[in-house]
Amino acid sequence: MSAPPHPEIDETAVVFASPAQAAVLHGLMRPPGLAQDLYDAWTAELAAAPHSAGRTAVWALVRRTDRDGSALSFVQTRRIDAWVKDVSGVRAASIYAITAVHTPMAYRRKGYATHLLSCMHHVLCPSLGVPPAPGLPRAPETAAASVLISTASAGFYERAAILPARPGWLARAPENAALVFDLDLDLDLDLDLDLDLDLDLDLDLDLDLDLGLEHDASVTGQWTHRWIYGLELDALAPEVSARALAALRAADVADNELIVRPNPASPGALSYAEAHARLFADGAQRGPVDTSLPAGVRLSAPGRADAVVLFVPQCFAAAQVALTLVDGLRADALPALLGALTEVGRMAAPACTAASAWGVDVDNPAVRALVAAGARVIDRAAAGILPLGVAGYGPEGSDTRLHGAEMWLL
Repeated sequence: MSAPPHPEIDETAVVFASPAQAAVLHGLMRPPGLAQDLYDAWTAELAAAPHSAGRTAVWALVRRTDRDGSALSFVQTRRIDAWVKDVSGVRAASIYAITAVHTPMAYRRKGYATHLLSCMHHVLCPSLGVPPAPGLPRAPETAAASVLISTASAGFYERAAILPARPGWLARAPENAALVFDLDLDLDLDLDLDLDLDLDLDLDLDLDLDLGLEHDASVTGQWTHRWIYGLELDALAPEVSARALAALRAADVADNELIVRPNPASPGALSYAEAHARLFADGAQRGPVDTSLPAGVRLSAPGRADAVVLFVPQCFAAAQVALTLVDGLRADALPALLGALTEVGRMAAPACTAASAWGVDVDNPAVRALVAAGARVIDRAAAGILPLGVAGYGPEGSDTRLHGAEMWLL
């Protein structure tokens, strides 16, 4: 007698996907209209990239009696280096991004994806309590938290609970604050914006990034901008990592709270957004990365700490420059930044006339100056624009906050 086509939940098991099962997911994830050869080339490049090699895994929900058979649902994860801060201090940690959730058409609306996702909390962090299924596999590194973005409604992922009284991925306003603005904004920097907020972090961040490239420095007011190219991102990572760690150490944390901050020096992290942008805004059709184009800009001024902004034109929207990382940006550097982004927008084909950023601090003086000039702050969760969900794996009753929820992470 053959197995029933739709087994009950208690007749299933979670497994680390076999090569044959992972190949099925690979086929299911090909965007409609994208040629198979382009898709295969893109995924092969991703598989060999530092952010994937040894860090990406596929998990499958299968029939318990047929673990190598057809998968009922899939989840793909990517491990990212991070830090966690609580009242005892800061420690190194790992977090996981859920980079794909897919259920084959024949098995949808049976609760398989929700069950698999609930199990994944315990795969990533086995100490959470009684799991929803026995015999779960374990991820190579225990997670402090996991994150995901999706086109599905935020509530779907909350229902994939950690425990019966502990919801899954929560999409909250602070982590989902996004900024969208035109590049021709008329800035008024005479506003009382408390511009001088530099922290005295006493860090040696003057890294030598001269890799033989021409950087075409330009000056706007007292601020000079210098292009950063993709080949420099690995050398840049220790600088932005040091500043991210310093910001975390300076952050206030409550007794029952954990702050998780992803580490920009996690292998390949700073180039991740560009690689994945090829699935958006017809990006997969544009072929290999043009390394002659800038991937970011460094802003410098006498007596000021440098600001670093990384970007990907046409990442999530065809006419926008996506700011994938913004580090140390001051309000008085905005004219120089807008000038640089305008140049980048003209280089793009088609041209970009606007920019967007995720994970913004609405109280930051630079953000306030942009908003005063007409920029819009959007709650991605409320607007349904690729909402970010965060699941914290601290002690029950604790609250986990994610700092640094920018596009480079996701």
